[in-house]
Amino acid sequence: MATKRSRSAGLVLAAIVSGVGVGLSGGCAPNASHVDITGADSVQTWTVCAVDVENYAGEVTVWVDPTLQQPVIRCEKLVPGTAPSTHVSTQVAATTSAVVSQADGRLVLRVTTRREEESQAELVHLSVRVPSCDGLRIRNTGGMVRVEEVGGALDILNIGGINRLSPDVIVRTDREIVAPVSIISNGGGFVELSMSSESAGRLDLQGPRGFVEVKAERGRLESVRTDGITFTGVLNRGEHSMKLRSDRGGVLVRLVKETQPSPELAATSAPAPTGGGTATQE
Repeated sequence: MATKRSRSAGLVLAAIVSGVGVGLSGGCAPNASHVDITGADSVQTWTVCAVDVENYAGEVTVWVDPTLQQPVIRCEKLVPGTAPSTHVSTQVAATTSAVVSQADGRLVLRVTTRREEESQAELVHLSVRVPSCDGLRIRNTGGMVRVEEVGGALDILNIGGINRLSPDVIVRTDREIVAPVSIISNGGGFVELSMSSESAGRLDLQGPRGFVEVKAERGRLESVRTDGITFTGVLNRGEHSMKLRSDRGGVLVRLVKETQPSPELAATSAPAPTGGGTATQE
């Protein structure tokens, strides 16, 4: 069953990358924080959906909320240096578009921000709340990427170097991940993947200027090799690659019975290294 699920998730992610599908487009004008999805009324159910996000500069949050009837998307101005709970406002001079398409029998929601000519330096906080997510692709430049309760294949690239924002990537989910994973932070960010201990794959962690660590409440790890800044091992006899990279920060994988949700999605601070390059049973 795991093989069937992972193959399906991989097909959806491939469709996201290639842009296959006939889209229904929507968006918002500058200075509007809520993003309408034109054509969403024609979607009968959002229970099977993949998500594709591209944000030109700032932060991205993708959060699965099964109580929603359809996605809720907001694009707000990011004010660096303020408290995490107050770092956005309703004023934004970026254009955000949302597109719904069909790929391999599933919905694909694409959300893209585009800077306006008069706001070259403006940063945005893009929030995408969805009823479900099976397959996720994110491309972001600037600050933190935070993801909660997603499933399927994960393909996340976060690039730093803007306004001293740290390109951290924090992914936390109670779901079993049995599909390909690629999470990369370039520019000094911290990478964390917390997922069900029933997940399966071939772990490949690299933190050449930081540390790597795997913490396991349960689950089977085999063929483990580590030297403090790299870690490889087979989790629950999985076959798909699970690649996590941070060029100048730490990399942490947690295998848990259940994650600790953060409904308000407060910013997460990276833990200090605890010896680095370890695999521990908790």
